[in-house]
Amino acid sequence: MSSDLERQIVQAVDIAAGPPSAAGPSAADPNLRNQALEFLNNLQTIPDKCWTPGWNLFTAGTSSEGGAERNSPNARMFGLSLVTSFLEVADPANPATGGAVQFLQEAVLKYLHDEFVVGQGEAGLTFIKNKLAQTITHLLVQTYTLPTPSTLLPQLLNLLRTHPPGSPSTSVSPPPLNAVACDILLATLHDLSLTLGSDVSIRAAKTKEALARDAHVKDEIRAHHASALVEEVWCIIEECSTKVSNGSGERQVNGPTHSLGASNAVDLLVQAVHVAGDYASWVDISFMVTPRTVQLLLSLLHHQIPKLRGAAADALLEIVLKGMKPEDKMELLNVLGLTSIISSLEYATRTSGTNAQLQGLGLGEKTNGFHATPEASSVEGVEFRESIAKLADGIATELAKVVEDANGPEVAPTRLAAAEMLDNHMSLVLSFLADEDDGPSEQVIPCIHTVLGAYKKLKRRTTDPSITQNSANFMRNLMAVTLQKMKYDPDAEWTGIGSDDAEADDDETDEDESAFKELRKSLKQIAAAVAGLDEGLFAASVQGIIFSTLQRFETSTTGGATPPTWQEMEMALYATWFFGETLASATGQTKFGLTPAAFVDTSDLLNSTGRKGAPKMSVDTLRSLPLNILGETIARLAQSSVASFAHPAVQLQFFECLVRYSAFFAVQPHVLQRALEPFLDARGIHNPKKGVRHRVNYLLSRFVRETRLQIPHDLVSTVLESMQVVLVINAKLPDVNPGEDPLAKATDKAGSFDSQLHLYDLIGILLALLAQEPDKQTSLLAAIIAPLSSGLEQAVQRFEASGRTDLVQVLQAHHLILAMSNLAKGFPDATFSTNAENGTPPAWVDAFKAITEQIMAAVSSLRQYYVVREAGRGAFARIVSTIGRAALPFVPTLIDSLLSEVTSVELVDSLNFLGLVVHRYKGDVRSVMDDILLLLIERIFFFLNQPVTGTDDSVERTELQKAYIALIHAIIQSGLDGVLVSEKNQGQLQTLLQSLVYYAGNATDRTCQRSAVTTLSGIVFQWGSTMQGFETFIYDTLVPLVFETPAKPDFDLADAQSQQVLGELASLIKKIYATRGEEVLNFLVTSYFPRINCPPELAQEMAGGLKSQDVKAYRKQLQKFVNLSTGRS
Repeated sequence: MSSDLERQIVQAVDIAAGPPSAAGPSAADPNLRNQALEFLNNLQTIPDKCWTPGWNLFTAGTSSEGGAERNSPNARMFGLSLVTSFLEVADPANPATGGAVQFLQEAVLKYLHDEFVVGQGEAGLTFIKNKLAQTITHLLVQTYTLPTPSTLLPQLLNLLRTHPPGSPSTSVSPPPLNAVACDILLATLHDLSLTLGSDVSIRAAKTKEALARDAHVKDEIRAHHASALVEEVWCIIEECSTKVSNGSGERQVNGPTHSLGASNAVDLLVQAVHVAGDYASWVDISFMVTPRTVQLLLSLLHHQIPKLRGAAADALLEIVLKGMKPEDKMELLNVLGLTSIISSLEYATRTSGTNAQLQGLGLGEKTNGFHATPEASSVEGVEFRESIAKLADGIATELAKVVEDANGPEVAPTRLAAAEMLDNHMSLVLSFLADEDDGPSEQVIPCIHTVLGAYKKLKRRTTDPSITQNSANFMRNLMAVTLQKMKYDPDAEWTGIGSDDAEADDDETDEDESAFKELRKSLKQIAAAVAGLDEGLFAASVQGIIFSTLQRFETSTTGGATPPTWQEMEMALYATWFFGETLASATGQTKFGLTPAAFVDTSDLLNSTGRKGAPKMSVDTLRSLPLNILGETIARLAQSSVASFAHPAVQLQFFECLVRYSAFFAVQPHVLQRALEPFLDARGIHNPKKGVRHRVNYLLSRFVRETRLQIPHDLVSTVLESMQVVLVINAKLPDVNPGEDPLAKATDKAGSFDSQLHLYDLIGILLALLAQEPDKQTSLLAAIIAPLSSGLEQAVQRFEASGRTDLVQVLQAHHLILAMSNLAKGFPDATFSTNAENGTPPAWVDAFKAITEQIMAAVSSLRQYYVVREAGRGAFARIVSTIGRAALPFVPTLIDSLLSEVTSVELVDSLNFLGLVVHRYKGDVRSVMDDILLLLIERIFFFLNQPVTGTDDSVERTELQKAYIALIHAIIQSGLDGVLVSEKNQGQLQTLLQSLVYYAGNATDRTCQRSAVTTLSGIVFQWGSTMQGFETFIYDTLVPLVFETPAKPDFDLADAQSQQVLGELASLIKKIYATRGEEVLNFLVTSYFPRINCPPELAQEMAGGLKSQDVKAYRKQLQKFVNLSTGRS
């Protein structure tokens, strides 16, 4: 080895790579390994100083450096990376670069000759070959940036047919390919094209300067070397094709061989075809498309070897996608004639299932004697169909661009020819879209969007908004295929809600299911695009498949037809689900949503009134109008028996549709009872599948909430009666591991009980409908509450009887508390339901007061358990939102129950809740807050004074500070400041004020700081001129706070949040001036400013600004004052 640096690099690489080297120290020492990595990383930053040892490391011991010991692959790869890094950043303007590049040209050519022309080609190691190709690519690019003409590329091409001395190949004219040299040079040519921009992702990541350099290099290659380069590539393709065709019986050879044979010709052929595709995008098209080259690619497209077919399809796609003028593109596509060729291949490679689907859709022209080949359903067969589908997609995309972009009378013939070719081509695209395998289908979805987009633009350009007949026929077939493709596969198993797998593990996601949903989303977008072009065609297609499927099912129940499969039924309901949304989007009604007007035909009404927009119509008017196509569809669905189809996917999709189209029942209320029935029997909430029951409970709750105004009052009792069995609550503890909390595990994620809560929600909604029948309302409510109330009482008693150890009873109490409180969610706010004449609240208020009292008692008994405290707090929040002021007397009991066991996190929630109560009820909670404030403050400061031991503690403390300040602010803003100085609480006033001052001056959390200053401003506003002695606090504490807080080193005036705090401080001093007047100005000028050594002129200026300026202006003056006093710029 020629230098100490090279030895150091080898040693460092061996250490960094992990295992110890033969002679070096162990790499097990992490410090030593880190040192090695740091050393190597440093070398990467100075490649101009270490590329030479890098090249030496790579070539040492190779055929070109005989006698030396070859380094490890890791060391050689690192050495080569140093060379590559140098070439990537080398400055052509630097004279040293020219010498380095010249040296590397000669060294690389010598190495390639010795190792790949004569030697063993790195023993066929792919990773070394690929890295070497990358290095040579960067060397090639550098050679084109130097003043002297580049000769490296031609010299590299000469190696393709150079052979070892004495080889029989040297006597043949012209010489055959050297297979080993051909391998490395094809890899280099491929990498060169990618680097120069044929790969869009690489090009997008480059700088403007790099792109300009690449453009220059491509120009140089096009001008001087493209012809020879491309000719060599086609010769390689030709020679390898011949060898593959003639050498099928040739003996396979292990290891690299320089002679071209069947053992290596296939891989070289694939490489060469890919290289031809690489260069198609940026060399002259005349080099790529000739009778000879087209024949070569088409013969490979029909080859029996799968990867040759795929490579040919990819290369043809690159040729098709080449940027060209519209007329040139049409000439190219006519020459290639690919549509008919791909059509034949598509038919020949179909599976039986795909052919059957096309026949069923009426799209298969060839019907007699079809026999799928064994290969059609193989992995290789599907991959090839994906390749030719992608090629078909590219052709359609290019034709659509010509149709869309060819404007003006001079190119009208070109546009018409493209449109005709496109019309003929799209039937091929539909064949791929209809493939039973999703791979080929996904390949043609992009071009379908492009074609429909072109239709849309053409439609806008013409005065006739209708589309052509050919386009209409295509879109009609497209809708048929799209809807067909939306179906689950015939052999698919349902893995969603209600399946056996889902019952076993609700969290498990199925990859195939996810992929299918993504495909469905894409297909739905296609359907939406069709709707935007021809709403009627879209609507007729969708309604047709919905109605025919429903009819087949209903006929089958009487033995009159073969029933649809669950896949067909589910797809029809899925189409129903997106039908309305798509129609609304197509007609521009998205912003209105699916209102009742979306289901009726308003055209005659609009014509008679001359209005263009959606009119506001009364319910009676809506019900007098005929149904539109969406309304007809939902009416058909709601009155069908499809919910009886015994499959969870169908049943759930049916219920989802009813909820989505709940506004329909405002137009057709007589259909509502029929729609409710399946919700309430074994198809819905009594379904044997747990997953279906859970989902239906939620959907029924939503459906009832949305349709409550149409539900007949005499139906309420019937609905409640049908729900009795599923309302029973039986708490069950989960199995737990040692150390796990069973109560926490039982409540940490939604389960069966959470689903039951939706039923209690809807019971409240139903009972609230009976406001005009108070006796019936209270009777039904009492009947619902009675078992819950007695159950809660029994749970508490059993818990006590167990020696306070039975956790099942704790969980049962938790469930019952939440169930009873959820009833309140359906009732209106009692404040607005009180009898206006006599001020009597609704009768149900007393029922909820009794519930509240019992819940508070249960929480008090079980307060040691977090889940019960949490349930009690949530229950009270729901009930107080309903019965309002009637619940306020229970607040002290709740707080007393919670605070003795409360955690910091729970206290934050409690404070936030109390803040909302104070804000809403203001003076009505004066006595309540007077009773509980002292206890709250003590508990707050208990937690605030706890030591912080980690990030979680710090976050909890900050949240508690915010909640505490927010509560005091709510008290002040609600006019309850008297509570702070009452006989019970005045002893804590000084502590409270000092805490606010502390947070106002503490920059640890700007949000807390700003809130504290704001709260102090509110206190000043309330007490500044009314409370005797408060002025002492103002002058001793608040005035210094205003001027000294922003002067602290940690107060960054350039920070946006700090500026907000500064604004609040300016507001605080303005509030002080508003309440104390000239007194504060005199204090500033004669006392405070002299005390801090403020110059008299500045003191007068600050006092004058306080008197004359608004808050915003004074904030700027305050900032100026701080900058002057602290010496900040």
